[in-house]
Amino acid sequence: MKNRALKIILAILVLIILVFLAGPRMPKATYDSAMPSIDVPVSAVASYIDSLENLVPAIRPDNEAQVVYACDTAPEKTPFSLVYLHGFSASRMEGYPTHVNLAKELGMNAFLARLADHGLETEDPLLNMTPDQLWESTKQAIAVGKALGEKVVLMGTSTGCMLALKAAAEYPDDIAALILLSPNIRINNSTAFILTWPWGLQIGRQVVGGKYRVLEKNPVTDPYWYKSYRMEGTVYLQQLVNDLMNKELFGQVKQPVFTGYYYKDEEHQDQTVLVSAILWMTRELGTPPDLNVAKAFPDAGEHVIGSELTNPNWMKVYDACLDFLQTRVMPEKVTLEWENPELFRIGKEDPKATFFAFNSPEEALESKREVSPNFLSLNGKWFFKFSESPNQRPAFFYRDDYQMKDWDLIDVPANWEMNGYGYPVYVNAGYPFMPDPPKIPKTDNWVGSYRRTFTLPEQWNGQEVFIHFGAVSSAFYLWINGEQVGYSQDSKTPAEFNITQWLHPGENTVSAEVYRWSDGSYLEDQDFWRMSGITREVYLYSVNSLHIRDFFVVPGLANDYQDGSLALDVELRNLSDSARMSTLEVTLVDQDQVLWTTEHQVHPIDTLISLTDTIPGVKAWSAEQPNLYTLLLTISDEEGNPIHSLSRKIGFRCVEILNNKLMVNGKPVYLKGVNLHEHHPETGHVIDEATMKLDILTMKSHNINAVRTSHYPQPERWYELCDQYGLYVIDEANIESHGIGYHKDITLADKPEWAAAHLDRTINMVERDKNHPSIIIWSLGNEAGDGHNMLADYNWIKQRDPSRPVQYERAEKSTNTTERHTDIWCPMYASIGYMVNYANHPMSDRPLIQCEYAHAMGNSVGNLQDYWNAIEEYPLL
Repeated sequence: MKNRALKIILAILVLIILVFLAGPRMPKATYDSAMPSIDVPVSAVASYIDSLENLVPAIRPDNEAQVVYACDTAPEKTPFSLVYLHGFSASRMEGYPTHVNLAKELGMNAFLARLADHGLETEDPLLNMTPDQLWESTKQAIAVGKALGEKVVLMGTSTGCMLALKAAAEYPDDIAALILLSPNIRINNSTAFILTWPWGLQIGRQVVGGKYRVLEKNPVTDPYWYKSYRMEGTVYLQQLVNDLMNKELFGQVKQPVFTGYYYKDEEHQDQTVLVSAILWMTRELGTPPDLNVAKAFPDAGEHVIGSELTNPNWMKVYDACLDFLQTRVMPEKVTLEWENPELFRIGKEDPKATFFAFNSPEEALESKREVSPNFLSLNGKWFFKFSESPNQRPAFFYRDDYQMKDWDLIDVPANWEMNGYGYPVYVNAGYPFMPDPPKIPKTDNWVGSYRRTFTLPEQWNGQEVFIHFGAVSSAFYLWINGEQVGYSQDSKTPAEFNITQWLHPGENTVSAEVYRWSDGSYLEDQDFWRMSGITREVYLYSVNSLHIRDFFVVPGLANDYQDGSLALDVELRNLSDSARMSTLEVTLVDQDQVLWTTEHQVHPIDTLISLTDTIPGVKAWSAEQPNLYTLLLTISDEEGNPIHSLSRKIGFRCVEILNNKLMVNGKPVYLKGVNLHEHHPETGHVIDEATMKLDILTMKSHNINAVRTSHYPQPERWYELCDQYGLYVIDEANIESHGIGYHKDITLADKPEWAAAHLDRTINMVERDKNHPSIIIWSLGNEAGDGHNMLADYNWIKQRDPSRPVQYERAEKSTNTTERHTDIWCPMYASIGYMVNYANHPMSDRPLIQCEYAHAMGNSVGNLQDYWNAIEEYPLL
């Protein structure tokens, strides 16, 4: 009897076991290794991904897959691309902004994937997510990465790391490195393995009390994470762990791997995945030990460590990832624009003279720019976000859908430091950071993000539209309506961009990202307060498609300085597709009297019109008698209708060095001058016209007749006032690299990779200021060492403008080149004895004019009269 009962019990148990084993379970996954291909040009990858996403109904906002180009204006394949794989139930925001900042920092195109069945507006999230589908979407993401870069860096969070590990083992030739943040090697639940047993789904439903697993809501992350999803997804997640996370697969991974995770102590650690399993995985990897980096982040506090939404200390994660990529993966990384001395302008118009074009000669003679229909000021309040480093800047702030939460308003123009952002720094000969040209520190390199809107005037339809930034320190990127337009350096000359193609009728958005420091800062080591921001005016202007792009007028003196000589080059530009005949009329006006006029028929192929003539009996311009005339240039169409007109005040004068003496209009002159910085006690580097006039009138009242723009070009209005009131100007290029040193082996003035940057700043100055009579001398810069770069700058100026002398203080001490490249011997702080010895030396063959002396900071300039006694005694001084 007992045996029979035992048999029945055993039979029942066997039946139960058989019923259990025969119970429902999820189908096994298959992982096909065939890699799809993306056969589209790099520039079309973004639109290709958008088209695929548009086929998917109801994707949640900011959950869609996204391509981020290293350069929006001219996308091209980069040496490395970054592909981000998010975690279970999450989206690309799980890694924001760590992933995009890494890509931008290292010049990588990036693809932020949306894994299968994720990011959808649905009542049954993750119901249809299977391991097979996750794998297929991973392969698709890698294919996109291969289309964007030669090699792929795979970055993942949690479940995305599982897929990244599988991909690294499967495609060793395509995957260059892995960044694994909180990898899900084992779920932090000792009973999770039951989910893949027979009846696992049913058991799971009983445990959670229904078909859905419901998590605590969080308004910050709810738009990007599912907080309620079907239990089927959880079962498939455990199946993925079972299938992939094993010692054999880990051993197949040979690439460099960075693993980051949250761990402080046994009580404070990741509660979602097992940290012990993460560490086991790192030990089993086939990666060489020196390329296998694992790092705990004790203050992360959350499973998701790479997102600003969950980890206020995400920057530490970013810095560790960046260091890993820079030192283990791409030590010869692609440099950023602001760390590349050979790249200082993208999409930027060539420099030109200062002028404004009107619709008629009458408007041009009035020259009231502010009331012209062709002018739109963008000065005033801009939305502004201050970031303490590039890594903390809002990466996509220029997009139309970006929400500017908690942004401030700032005036333009203005220095940040004078408005409560950062702090001004005074440095004399050194840099405000540890110099290592062309590299720039990532910490304390503040970034200012600017945005504002404007309404495009209706009458500008069909016109060419340009944006003008008078000065931005020290570098900036520009976007119009979310499209990147260009990039610029040089903190003291304008940046102009033709933005016509990016505009649309009605309201438009302009965005600028301004960097405190750039490689250009190595050429801006002037002795003054270092401050940042958009520091001069910003405006839009429109012109006819056929217009004067630039002009260069040289009003000299002839016939024993009694008559005027006029040499004029006018550069025309036609941006339309049609060939157009036109007429160029040039008129010289004295008050209301026309002194001289000429017309020139312009053929469609003409781009440069050159005119010369003699104007009898002109009144010469000098600091003592600043006589000005108005030059009027007008283009008329085939019917004789004016379409483009401008005017400029000019002065006839002649600057020469004769018998080793500086001469103006045939007479020797003494430059009784001062060095001028652009500085105001309340507004910093933003100077208004009233202050400029006050400075000029104060100088004139003290018999000062000259100004050296130490050590960079001043605002355009300054030169117009010097023309008007009568001040001689030594215009100095924005070049000083004092903190590097002068030795020929280290000076930037003799480094070939810095040659173009030196010349660009020289050209910016000369082309902008070339038509001002007040400028009588060009200066190559200040305390920037010497070498072939300065010689090239000198030679360019002498070819472009032979009418003015060129000076440079360091040229007299050069050991790097023997060719002369200063027309004036211009030492600084030379003693009276030195000057007298120079004047008496038989080899002295140039005038000596000190560029700096009698520094009044902290003393009473007691021997100034002694200096002038010597200057007036010796003709060479």
